Amino acid sequence: MLREVKRVIEALGDRWHIGMFLLLSGLRVEEALEAIKVYSQEKEKYLNSELGVLEHFRFPEKFIRRTKKAFITVVDDYMLKLLESSKPISYNALRCRLKRKIGHSGRFRLFRKVWATYMRREGMEPEIIDLLQGRVSRTVFIRHYYKPDLKPLLNEVRKKLIGLRKMLGR
Repeated sequence: MLREVKRVIEALGDRWHIGMFLLLSGLRVEEALEAIKVYSQEKEKYLNSELGVLEHFRFPEKFIRRTKKAFITVVDDYMLKLLESSKPISYNALRCRLKRKIGHSGRFRLFRKVWATYMRREGMEPEIIDLLQGRVSRTVFIRHYYKPDLKPLLNEVRKKLIGLRKMLGR
């Protein structure tokens, strides 16, 4: 899986930033592309510098849908540089670029799977992975009792992102 992710990122050429952000964020492709667009337009409202997260919930019309949601994305300085250097692009344009370069439109779902698998392998709790990927469990435990300390948790995610980035050699 990781080999295919590397291949797709390299095939993006000068848009490799988008592929790296997609991998490191754990977002769906449409959400990652929307995040790039929103960040370029409303950085101050979108980025919570204190916690180091992109707050998707501030733009519910773009990120909170009936079945697919994104609430927050943990970012570090590297990811912010990726966002700064990425110009907004449509999903279709991204797919067409890949189709020209590698003969197919890419397997973007792999990026999300690699992120979740890596985080789980590194000891991240499934509840946190689900939350960061926009899935909120309906269990009584999650809704009423599970209240993790946010800052240390976000820092732990950031450390794991560095490891994931190193696996790709970036």
